[in-house]
Amino acid sequence: MKKTKIILGSLLASFTFVFFGVSIAYAQYLGFDVGAGTELPMQDTRVITVYIIRNILSILGLVFIIITIYAGFIWMTAGGNDEKVTEAKKWLTRSIIGLAIILASYSITLFITNTLIKSTMPQGGYTTNLGELF
Repeated sequence: MKKTKIILGSLLASFTFVFFGVSIAYAQYLGFDVGAGTELPMQDTRVITVYIIRNILSILGLVFIIITIYAGFIWMTAGGNDEKVTEAKKWLTRSIIGLAIILASYSITLFITNTLIKSTMPQGGYTTNLGELF
């Protein structure tokens, strides 16, 4: 039963990718200035995605700082209570693990976006180093 669910789930995921992912690849720019009158920024979708990911990772970094300060506050106000010191150590350990996850996701995102940019742009065409955006 478990194998069947895994097989069906992977088939569903692959069909979803094939039918919905391929249609995006065939989209072409036809020269129409669709959003010209809206005064919205005319930037590449990839650049906007990088900005969104960068902001989310910045917020997560701020959450790391807040959790670390909270753990330090618990530790400093423990007053020799071993339970509170243990709780503060758990908070610190969890925040450091979270920071490692944030840094790993940052590096994976940077690698994937740079690889996608290099693979989708023609030789000698417009290229951008998304590492400058992060």
